[in-house]
Amino acid sequence: MMYPDEVTVAEILGDNGYRTGIFGKWHLGDNCPMRSCDQGFQESLVIKGGGIGQPSDPPGSSYFDPILQHNGVQKKYSGYCTNVFFDAATEWIERGGSKPFFAYIATNAPHSPLMVAEEWSGPFAKMGL
Repeated sequence: MMYPDEVTVAEILGDNGYRTGIFGKWHLGDNCPMRSCDQGFQESLVIKGGGIGQPSDPPGSSYFDPILQHNGVQKKYSGYCTNVFFDAATEWIERGGSKPFFAYIATNAPHSPLMVAEEWSGPFAKMGL
């Protein structure tokens, strides 16, 4: 876990006029004062714990319709996790107008358990991959 007094890039940039947002994996602490929203990220949409489908993730969450932490509050989202993160980041960036921003996007998709829609994996399975 991150020490609460550690200075993050989000804190430095936020102190210098940037909007700061994180979308995806934080994995440095789920409880105050170690959450991303406590460590300089003004907008935070993150996975709880190590990743979706892992023991620290809320029951019922999956890559499809994940349960995420939005600014420290648990909420269920609709759609594939990667799309949820990028859609949220895009909307947040656009809402900020011309103000400088730092958007950190760390998707869950490369982590196990590996889950993807059949329409995306099917062509590779047909090739024997």
